[in-house]
Amino acid sequence: MTEYEVLDLILERRQEVISMVQWWASISVGLIAASQLLERHLNIVLLSVLNLFYLFYTYVVYRYIGSLFSQILASFEDLAKIENPSTQAIAMLGALNSGVVGGNANFALWAMAFVALVTCSYPVWVYVSARTDT
Repeated sequence: MTEYEVLDLILERRQEVISMVQWWASISVGLIAASQLLERHLNIVLLSVLNLFYLFYTYVVYRYIGSLFSQILASFEDLAKIENPSTQAIAMLGALNSGVVGGNANFALWAMAFVALVTCSYPVWVYVSARTDT
């Protein structure tokens, strides 16, 4: 592969990660909003179905993003093997070697886990609060 193709692949995979995280975050906010709006109609079955679907979707996105990060890191390995790399390639390899790329990947996956926990807990809290207020 040429340097241009490797850089294009890295940036394409990065954009896929960003897109997946945006969709997932939108669904997370939607579940929180829906639980607030449907406060009176929440029951244990609906709550369980919402949380199970959300957790399954989060698991799929989590695995997919992990796969994309693996592809990005493999592309960086290909980039490191190129002779006479451009200034851009050297800067990207510097970011990889400094740990920024791997650190960002770990942070993103941990942040997803935390947000998933909060997103699943909020509808439960709304359900319990609605039952104790009446």
